[in-house]
Amino acid sequence: MNCPKCNNEMQPGYLQTGNLIAFNKQRHKLSLNSDDPKDVMIARKAFSSNDYGGYICKACGLVVLDLVAITMSMLLRGGRCKMNIKIFQSMSETKVEKQVNEFISRNDVKVIELKFQATIFYFSVMVVYEPVTGGWC
Repeated sequence: MNCPKCNNEMQPGYLQTGNLIAFNKQRHKLSLNSDDPKDVMIARKAFSSNDYGGYICKACGLVVLDLVAITMSMLLRGGRCKMNIKIFQSMSETKVEKQVNEFISRNDVKVIELKFQATIFYFSVMVVYEPVTGGWC
């Protein structure tokens, strides 16, 4: 993807943040939370971080995120294929890893995305997948 600002090649990657991320019309010194309806709270998580796919231009510093893709990524892909979500959680990382590996090695599952999350209390893996039906999906 070329940068819309300077037309140089952009590098794909992830914007990774802490618990809150917001795009506000003006800078807030004490809190990202705002009552202004023009401000956008992109994510508000109490115990985990955030990551969003996008592009960065190393030449001019512009970062491009597709918020529609972020919020819609779990829906049907053009109405062609049904996506499902399965979440594995445990207080043991080894147990979650074993459960996930058994699930994703099945022949009737096509994995789209894996998302790992951990807190001091538990480990969690979200698997986004399509059931394999023998069709073109």
